[in-house]
Amino acid sequence: MKKLLFLLLLVCSAGAAQAQVESAVEIMRSDVRTQKIQILTQAMEFTSEEAAVFWPLYREYDNAMSGVWDKRVANIKEYAANYETMTDPVARQIIEQAFANDEAQLAVEREYFEKIAEILPVTKAARFIQVENQLNRMIETQIGAQLPLVPDEATMDAGGCGP
Repeated sequence: MKKLLFLLLLVCSAGAAQAQVESAVEIMRSDVRTQKIQILTQAMEFTSEEAAVFWPLYREYDNAMSGVWDKRVANIKEYAANYETMTDPVARQIIEQAFANDEAQLAVEREYFEKIAEILPVTKAARFIQVENQLNRMIETQIGAQLPLVPDEATMDAGGCGP
């Protein structure tokens, strides 16, 4: 999680180089994936047969979610790039993209819940979604804690950058 915080500091600092941000994103993803697999392994309590059918499907799910997280990271970068000159139209575009990202995440979760429920008991499929949601909420909370609030356009027009 420390690397996640480092990533956000890089993204939010005006002088962060694109290569550094991309490198930090990959490090964060790698660490989060490793931690998630460890947590899921413990939480899911798979039999060996269940594990054999679940993990290949989980890799598909993880690839699909990577696309969603790529869009989230791009939106954070867009926010950081526009923070000091934020306007109402830009703020609307960024929040609309955030809504679209949430909807895309939910669509992937629904799709893979159904796929997992076809190969495992529904209770295990539900547990998977529950654990995933808890982990994603922790990550989103960490991100949210690092991002400054959207500045008011009136404050920006007055020459300030917010509080």
